[in-house]
Amino acid sequence: RSDNGTKLEKHSATNPQKKYHGISQTLFTISKEEGMLSLWNGTSASIILSFNPAIQFGVYEMLKRQSGSDGGNTLVNAVIAKFVATLVTYPMQVIQTQHRAGHHVARRSENNLPLFHWIHDIWRIIRNDGIISGLYCGFETKLVQGCLNSAVMFVVYEHLILFLSRWLAP
Repeated sequence: RSDNGTKLEKHSATNPQKKYHGISQTLFTISKEEGMLSLWNGTSASIILSFNPAIQFGVYEMLKRQSGSDGGNTLVNAVIAKFVATLVTYPMQVIQTQHRAGHHVARRSENNLPLFHWIHDIWRIIRNDGIISGLYCGFETKLVQGCLNSAVMFVVYEHLILFLSRWLAP
């Protein structure tokens, strides 16, 4: 099984004799074997990643005010907004993926580092792999997917706002 499987899948693959029997037994076993905090692997990064849509929407609205609101601008503004949001938050997605894959577990036991010490993880990645190849590995794929999604989302958003304002207007 790959590193991105769930804890349940990993446990079953590594120890087929021992099976989980329900959520409470699963939570207890994971906490016992990996520590209670392992149940929250990647959560601190998830909280930080909640800034992505806020950045995206804020940049979109700023660009919209500056450029007007015709259909062509909507697409361009949406793509630029998603580019900026992804550029800012993508390193945290890399850290979150590593936390969820359990890469920090070995490091934690070897160096006795805190579980959610993501700043250390960023510096470790920069030191080992560099900024671009480490923190932005896979960025192009995420950018294409995110920008297409953003373009569709904001076109629908603008049409929905237009429709609702006409429909609900007195």
